[in-house]
Amino acid sequence: MTLGEKIKNLRLKKKMTREEFASQIGISVMQLYRIETDRSGTTLKQLRKIANILDVDLSELISDNNLKLMPTDIKTVPVVGYVGAGEPLEVDEVNPIKEVHVPEDWIKSKERVYGLIVRGDSMKGVGVEEGDILLVSPDLEVYTGDLVVAVIDGKVAFKRVKVLKEGILLESYYPDKDVPPIFYTKVFDYGIKIYKVFKIIREVR
Repeated sequence: MTLGEKIKNLRLKKKMTREEFASQIGISVMQLYRIETDRSGTTLKQLRKIANILDVDLSELISDNNLKLMPTDIKTVPVVGYVGAGEPLEVDEVNPIKEVHVPEDWIKSKERVYGLIVRGDSMKGVGVEEGDILLVSPDLEVYTGDLVVAVIDGKVAFKRVKVLKEGILLESYYPDKDVPPIFYTKVFDYGIKIYKVFKIIREVR
């Protein structure tokens, strides 16, 4: 059983609606849905709060087959900067500004994993808000429909990508306005780098 399935089953056992549970955690209903369907990750701080609300031990919540959680089951990922959801941000020198702790199985098949903090609201339409942490890896292949971090001319942006024969489209998803996608041709000739976002973390705020 996945982490999301465990959280959902325990919530239902307590006869809590998704709205009630999300309110107690301090997140949106959409974010809770993403967690329960394993489409979004969480931090240890958030997991502790979830475990307290559900009246279970943290190790029970994230254990596998009722085995107690071992320290090696949690890995540390460096958060190396910010990414613009809206206007692209200048790429700063890549030095970790904080760390997040995630289950080992999220990253065990990837050699390189980094975190980036979202600034801006252009991706609210897909449930991503300012302050969320994106986990990205240069080891993953990118396909149409993926959420990506794009590095273009020394600036970094968070978009959804559409891969075409003649180039790529980078799309925003503002909830209240229609913004045309940005089209780039000869991506590799121009030195544009695209990194796949494979997990989204929302810390308790």
